[in-house]
Amino acid sequence: MEKKHTLLLYEKEIFLNSILQEQFLYTEDYQLFIAQNEKKLLEMINNRLFDFFILNLDIVNNNLATFLKNFTECNKHENIVAYYFENKNYEEYKNYNLSFLKKPFKFNTLLNYLDNMKKTDFSLSNNYLMEHIQFIAIKKIIYNSNNHYQEHLTEKETYLLDYLNKNRNINITKADLLKKIWGVNEDINTHTLETHMYRLRLKLNKIEPNLSFSLLNQNGLYCMKDNV
Repeated sequence: MEKKHTLLLYEKEIFLNSILQEQFLYTEDYQLFIAQNEKKLLEMINNRLFDFFILNLDIVNNNLATFLKNFTECNKHENIVAYYFENKNYEEYKNYNLSFLKKPFKFNTLLNYLDNMKKTDFSLSNNYLMEHIQFIAIKKIIYNSNNHYQEHLTEKETYLLDYLNKNRNINITKADLLKKIWGVNEDINTHTLETHMYRLRLKLNKIEPNLSFSLLNQNGLYCMKDNV
């Protein structure tokens, strides 16, 4: 059974919260969480990762530009639906990677927004290294959903893990990794790859000591190998 995509809804209106919560209970793909104030919203996004966000722009208490800047910088996430009353104008905020939805809206319209995002972005930004270990390349994060612990990766560590994960159980040469990740030839005298691989191993071990694969370097070959 596939995991449900997690949604975080920022909405103060109890009636609308209850309606959306009930509607999402009948969907197969989504699990809804709710924050009713900005303090709770920030607390929740700092304590766990969410696949999608639904924000009511009309209830933001502080300067909206500051709120959106801080929110998008914190999440580095493009899967955000922002809704508002039709008589409001939010054209100036359309550079914050938001999908705008006018209120009132039909639930199916909201689902269509989410489904379209899922088709274009989710497969690129989310992979499960294990059932409870999520690799989110777009955010440079590996995340343990059991204890909500996460490790941040550097850009090169992200590229390394992504390439190794996409080539599971395949032996890859150092020359190939240097060319694919760094764009350099194998005859360059560098320990860059070994250093990055060592640091990546440490982070993977912190996120889950019993990961179901290991990174091997035998005879100059690297491999993300499943332990079966």
